[in-house]
Amino acid sequence: MGRTSACSINLFSDLCCARLKKMNKIAEVESNLVLDARLNGACKIKRVKSLPDNLQAELILNDVHFDEEQLEFLTTEALEFPITKYAINDGGAQDSIKISDKLNYRSYEHYAKLYNDEGSQYLVNISIGNPKQDFTVALDTGSSDLWVPSMRCPVYQCPLARFDSQRSNTFKSVSLNKPFHVTYGIGFVEGVYGQDSVYLENAHVEDQVFGMARSTSQIIYPKVRGANGILGLGYPSLSSSSDHDPFIFQLAKRGLIEQPLFSISLGSDHGWAGELVLGGINHDKYEGDICFTATREDHTNKTYWMVGGRAVEIANDHTVIMNRTFESTRNFIVDTGTTLTYMSQQLIDTILRALSADGIHVTLDHSSGTYFIDCQSAANSSHHVRFILDDDIKLSIPIGSLTIPLNGETVSSSSLCMFGLAPWLPTEPSLMMGRNGWIMLGDTVLRDILLVFDMEKHRIGFAKAKGTSSSVACKL
Repeated sequence: MGRTSACSINLFSDLCCARLKKMNKIAEVESNLVLDARLNGACKIKRVKSLPDNLQAELILNDVHFDEEQLEFLTTEALEFPITKYAINDGGAQDSIKISDKLNYRSYEHYAKLYNDEGSQYLVNISIGNPKQDFTVALDTGSSDLWVPSMRCPVYQCPLARFDSQRSNTFKSVSLNKPFHVTYGIGFVEGVYGQDSVYLENAHVEDQVFGMARSTSQIIYPKVRGANGILGLGYPSLSSSSDHDPFIFQLAKRGLIEQPLFSISLGSDHGWAGELVLGGINHDKYEGDICFTATREDHTNKTYWMVGGRAVEIANDHTVIMNRTFESTRNFIVDTGTTLTYMSQQLIDTILRALSADGIHVTLDHSSGTYFIDCQSAANSSHHVRFILDDDIKLSIPIGSLTIPLNGETVSSSSLCMFGLAPWLPTEPSLMMGRNGWIMLGDTVLRDILLVFDMEKHRIGFAKAKGTSSSVACKL
């Protein structure tokens, strides 16, 4: 679903611009940061940069020229927050059953490293075709489509690598029940479908259907290492077309992985520190037990990786200072493709009042709907936000882990920080989810947890990631 779905919130108001200047005195000589307040009266944090050498060469070779707006897009790098895809479903639910257990999974042989892109998204390398063409794509459990840019996509919209079907001797054209089109929380992609061999490290699927983008908006940015497409890991019914199975489900259906599951360790370390395991679990990545609970249906279909939620509370050390227990079980979406964690404005207000009463102050930016938090208060806080799921699973995340540093490597070394909880975006599908009480658990929560997605038993496992201050508890 991903940034706020792979490409999330990246707009800040003029108030934010003024606050940034006042609080940080950011100068262009410091990290080349500038503030742009020209986009619909909002402020976008950007890094001024030159075009990559390979892109400059291609532009010269093809005698390509851009207008001012296109050139500005290519030569600035937004401090974007990744893609959230919203399905137009208002979701029924099924009762969860208690299936938490201790498991001793076999060793695994298929795994890939994940790249932490400054806390905004997590990337993985894939290859398509024969000979292989390489792409770095966003890892997104909140959508189901795999797509990369095609040669038909204009270079100012797709400034990184583009898939050339004529170079692959295994490529096949494919006609499905509708064109390829996905709308995200911010941005979209559209194009056509193709079929070819897809490789993720030493795992590969022949004749995998994937999207070839001919047009994109606010998803791909011209940076040395950024998302150049999306690898969706959601259920098939969430796909743009129901005529094919997503890559991860094809691996399981064809028996190409040891078990029909995959696990994800995001982590907070920068660079290639996270891990995706196909068909197993890396036991070195977590502590304690893995707590499982059943996934829930949206109407009668499995769409999102979604579990039941019972309550949200805040604790200071071991003292609960706020508890919001729901009258009925709510849908909690587990979405690695979304930077922040989203919930209703009412619940956000309840959380912020409790934190404020306990000395943790959070400031709203009215234009973007996001919040700023004092970095040092967050880093030194003993407060935790707890998400209580079905089967009495409790995910307890420190305020410091829920905080995103905006001008430093860590929360404690930064002077400007964003709070990792936010109200749903002001779009109709998003507001519908908010009205129904849904919560989207994004990277601000998930990076401290080992996640196990069981495609056969339709359940998700949660465990405390090793080396974190968060905790996961359940009754086994």
